[in-house]
Amino acid sequence: MTELFYFCRNPDRKQDQKITKTLKIHHKSCFIFIIIMVNWLVVPGLLAQESKNNGTSLFFIGAKVNYGFLIPHHTELWALTNDFYRSAEFSVWKQTNGKKGWQYHYRYPRIGLTYRYTDFGTTKYLGHMNAVYPWINFPLVSNEKFFFDFKIGLGVAHFSKKFDRLENYKNLAIGSNWNAAVNFQLQTRWKFDAQTWMNAGFSMFHASNGTTKTPNFGVNEPAIFAGIDIKLNDQEIEYLQPQHIQERKGKIHFRMMASQASKQIEKDWENYYRVVVGSADFSMFYNNFNRVYIGFDAIFDESVRVVLTRKENRIYSDEEIMKYGIVAGHEWVLSNLSLFGAFGYYVKTFDMSDGLVFNKLGINYAVLKYLVLNLTLKTYYARADYLSVGVGIIL
Repeated sequence: MTELFYFCRNPDRKQDQKITKTLKIHHKSCFIFIIIMVNWLVVPGLLAQESKNNGTSLFFIGAKVNYGFLIPHHTELWALTNDFYRSAEFSVWKQTNGKKGWQYHYRYPRIGLTYRYTDFGTTKYLGHMNAVYPWINFPLVSNEKFFFDFKIGLGVAHFSKKFDRLENYKNLAIGSNWNAAVNFQLQTRWKFDAQTWMNAGFSMFHASNGTTKTPNFGVNEPAIFAGIDIKLNDQEIEYLQPQHIQERKGKIHFRMMASQASKQIEKDWENYYRVVVGSADFSMFYNNFNRVYIGFDAIFDESVRVVLTRKENRIYSDEEIMKYGIVAGHEWVLSNLSLFGAFGYYVKTFDMSDGLVFNKLGINYAVLKYLVLNLTLKTYYARADYLSVGVGIIL
């Protein structure tokens, strides 16, 4: 595996080796979740033969050009680049046709895989980025020739340059070569002819390592884009309506989750701190494929001890570094995989450095009826706090 973090010049090589092993395990877990998402969203479609549609009638290839800039959400990021720059995207995707109930419910979304290349304009600190991410696109308004839709993608991004104390000390945005990548898009598409669709819209791209290596202010790129999609043949798509859809409206579930993460903090770039999260929530389906939930998080974050000590606060027990918060969110359920977003508010914490409000974004994957795997990115506004991997039960 490519080196995942910058080795500080520390004579204690045993400690370095221990930290390296911990980070490799953490990043491997993240890659496992990405592979799960690719296999669930993309691979089955690439292999399927659909009803009267032949093997290529549901598939498209596409290209886009994004024109955007970096949001300087920290004053130090002004040094990276103040230019507008271009990003290129190349995608392969499938038009779902209702073979599964969730496809019909969500109005036949598109699922695909994108490669993205960015050179960040004239900056010499960020180098270039290569990203790969699976995605799903939900139609909001649609007819035979026009679509307006929302896309979310989650994957990995590799930066050619990262922070270096001696050679690249101004790059406080990216602390490791490998990072998580998140992409949101609002897009309009219109049909040009039987095999050609034009598109344009607005996107937001984020990349960071979840504070597994600092500095990690992260990259946040808003952009406008335009592109073209080419259908692999001109056969008309047959849209299906499933004969049976599982009735879940009104059902209530209880879920418990245990998660773990490893993180660093600003001005302490040699040490790694463990984060353990215990969560519980109640959820209710308001239709057959969407549910809302409210829950409670208990967070043990070893870095809080250092943050409070810097402020000359004495820490007497582990209880004083605990954080407790209430969480409310929404979950889009796609068979055994689901996507969620949530807002949280700390009801008890001694650490006020990041405020009381936080956000969570992630995926759940049900491997068994009652067993769930989880990947969560927790943030404060545009700054990542940690990327956690968890397991839970749902009743």
